[in-house]
Formats: sequence, C-alpha cells, structure tokens
Amino acid sequence: MSPRDAATSAQIASALKNIIEDLGYTITTLADGTFSASGTDLVAVAQLLSDVASKSPPWTRSYMHHALNGRQGSKRLYQAIITLGAQLDGHTVILANVEKIEVLARPGQLHPQSIILADAIRCQGCRIAFVPRVPWQKYCSAKCRRSH
Repeated sequence: MSPRDAATSAQIASALKNIIEDLGYTITTLADGTFSASGTDLVAVAQLLSDVASKSPPWTRSYMHHALNGRQGSKRLYQAIITLGAQLDGHTVILANVEKIEVLARPGQLHPQSIILADAIRCQGCRIAFVPRVPWQKYCSAKCRRSH
C-alpha cells in the first residue's frame, strides 16, 4: 500500500504496534483486548514519528495510545510510520515516501524510474500542474507568461 492511500484506523494501529515493538518497547494486551504501552515509551515513539513527519508540536502520548487502539490516526501519522519502518529495515528513506504516478516529460528529459523531489504547482496562466525549474517560477512557459 502506498503511504498516500487512505489507511484505516486498524491498519494504522497494526503498523504502529509493529514500530513500537521493533523499537524494543513493550506492548501489553489488556483484559478488554486493547493495547497499552508505558507513557514514557509512547512519548518517545511520538517524538520519533513527529521528527520523521516534521511535525511540531509532536504527537502526544494520548494520541499515540488512541492510534495504537484504532481509535485515532491520520494519513500523516501513517506516512511517518511507513517511513520510520523503512529506516529501521535499512531501506532508502526516499523510496518509502514516494508513489508511482504517470508523468509527462519532454523526450530525454527524465530517466526511467526518476524520483522527482520538487512539488508541482499550478501555472498562474493556464492552471496546468508543472514542476518549476526555480522557486520563483509562476508560469509553465514563457509563452504562457506572455499570453496571461
């Protein structure tokens, strides 16, 4: 599953449980079937995941507890879990945080299997999505800039 796919609360809970255990923390199954981990451990995991996601302020102990039990979670948390899991498994982090999509490019402009790290923006003229060559580029082409 791609990190951008909508993950269910159960998928987030399962992935989070795996990460917590992979980090060497203990998870206890309570009598009612829910999971528990120490508050200190949950805070440590929350900080790691927040660092991966560049989230400030970091997720809280309570949020992690609810996510662990399938009662809370977000696409951003799931993506951070997948990325941290890839790091722990020794994979290249950039490959854990990409998705395969169709891209149109001029012949010879991109190598097959290229990874594009820049964000696409909408042209202020024609509204087509494009990847700017420089941060201040607003139009997809000089021709579009002149006509708008």
